[in-house]
Amino acid sequence: MAKNQANANRPHAQDYIADAVSGVTSPMIQWREDVGDNANIVRDLLSPTDSAGFYWSMMGMARHADKDVNLQRRTIVARRPPDPHHPHVPSPPVQKIFYHCMAFRDASAAVNLPSAVGNPNMNFNGYIARCVAYAQALAVLADILFPDASGGLLLFPEGHTPRRT
Repeated sequence: MAKNQANANRPHAQDYIADAVSGVTSPMIQWREDVGDNANIVRDLLSPTDSAGFYWSMMGMARHADKDVNLQRRTIVARRPPDPHHPHVPSPPVQKIFYHCMAFRDASAAVNLPSAVGNPNMNFNGYIARCVAYAQALAVLADILFPDASGGLLLFPEGHTPRRT
């Protein structure tokens, strides 16, 4: 019932976001429109960099990021959400590997949940996904070795292969 109602009202969403009651300003609406695949729009390539630099500076992330990189191999058991088109297909749990680094964790937390900085028991949204991307970046940009399950060291994060050899 809720799905049908949402689908029926979907065309009105465009009008609602432009409504002054929503608090969305004209520049915000234009930003949203600029994100589309319109080839006539010249992209502002500096704003994302400026935004990242602003948060890096404002949140003092360098004090965390400049610490030693000490990677710890960790695992988590994940399960795919149910597929609404195939609700009876089982979704077995899958073990995922990621590499935790306290310096990277604190730099991430500085922006997402500052109270989690220095508190490894406090979780925050998206951390494991960021760890995966961070490990990939380290593999390409740094001379870092990644611990595997047996205590050995790998040139690339476990479970991933480089695009180029």
